Amino acid sequence: MSENLVKMNLTRQEQKIKTKQNLVFASIDLFSKNGIMATKTVDIAKAIGVSHGTVFVHFPTKNDLLIEVIDEVGRKMASEFREFGKKELNVKQVLKSHLKVLEKYEDFYTHLLLDGPNLPGEVRGTLITLQAGISCYIKSSVKKEEKTGKIRSLPSHLLFNTWMGLITYYLINRDLFAPDKSVIKAKGDEILNHFLKLIKT
Repeated sequence: MSENLVKMNLTRQEQKIKTKQNLVFASIDLFSKNGIMATKTVDIAKAIGVSHGTVFVHFPTKNDLLIEVIDEVGRKMASEFREFGKKELNVKQVLKSHLKVLEKYEDFYTHLLLDGPNLPGEVRGTLITLQAGISCYIKSSVKKEEKTGKIRSLPSHLLFNTWMGLITYYLINRDLFAPDKSVIKAKGDEILNHFLKLIKT
């Protein structure tokens, strides 16, 4: 194979990878703005200036695209949260870190919660895996403070579900609590302080 042909093949391969990445990033943007179920594949193609058929060259079904997109956001969120997990943080700091990561992905994550019941099982599995990782960090910090008597001993599943329940309620009703802005930014400290009151001795 000639050197020019190798270069041309590499360029084509690089272009395919770039187009696939662009489809994923455009999907994240549109899902964040309009919702996951409301966004059509034709809208995603239009956003990056390719034909509708190009979407299906890279993702045979919308579910395949959804899985890739949610995996991508899940990886980013998990990676950022892992950075916080490397530090010795107390419960308040861990929860504050969780809110900080959620705020960054708030629009996307809110639509993920709202559209969750209608999403395929594999997609919901990614969300559950992400939440399980966060649960471990919270549980670990709580155990340390339980030993000092600062925090009441509670079943870890109730502790985590109460925290997530508070956040979820505010996120899916943010039009009531913080219209047109970040509900985490507006109400995060209030949610955090209320939760800490519930679990402290």
